[in-house]
Amino acid sequence: MNENGKVLVVDNVISPGNDPGWGKLLDINMLIIGGRER
Repeated sequence: MNENGKVLVVDNVISPGNDPGWGKLLDINMLIIGGRER
């Protein structure tokens, strides 16, 4: 990467509490299937 390069980071926001959400579902899915992304 050159001196003026940029990095874009995209991540899910996990809401507090026990309300269902896509971020929580993706976290559980990563734990079940190898956990390679975290």
